[in-house]
Amino acid sequence: MFKMDKKYFLLEVERLRKAVEEKKYKLNAEDIQFYNNRHRQLAESYFKEDVSEIKTFSTLDGEFSVKAERIVFGAHGPYIEFDLEDSEVDSLEIPADQKWRLSEEYKVKYIYFVPKGREEKIYYQIDTVSYADYKKEKFYIDLYNMKKEKKNVK
Repeated sequence: MFKMDKKYFLLEVERLRKAVEEKKYKLNAEDIQFYNNRHRQLAESYFKEDVSEIKTFSTLDGEFSVKAERIVFGAHGPYIEFDLEDSEVDSLEIPADQKWRLSEEYKVKYIYFVPKGREEKIYYQIDTVSYADYKKEKFYIDLYNMKKEKKNVK
């Protein structure tokens, strides 16, 4: 594993995410594979180890932890898959600008939550997508909002 300067790392993550957004729904299988592999390399550089071996993560400020079922590498980046009962998240709320997702007129793939009084985005997967192996009825949080936790959750 190579060591990466943090400033370069953050710029590279942002560059990759913008590139995916520009392509929107035009990602082909080769694009998806490229972004998945690049995000895996960046994550392992960031954590300085194989992230699939880490089982517990906490927010950068240590406020809450989640027990990882697995790390999903998608076109938008790496996400920790977890069940809500295997976390220390007390309560979730839907931001006002995301409540439209609850309307039956929209066929959404996920519902976007934030822990009460916080800003970390937590996604509840409703349906599958083509750009990542997200499972229905699982929760996901951006790996880069988290750090390796030394204690186990529940």
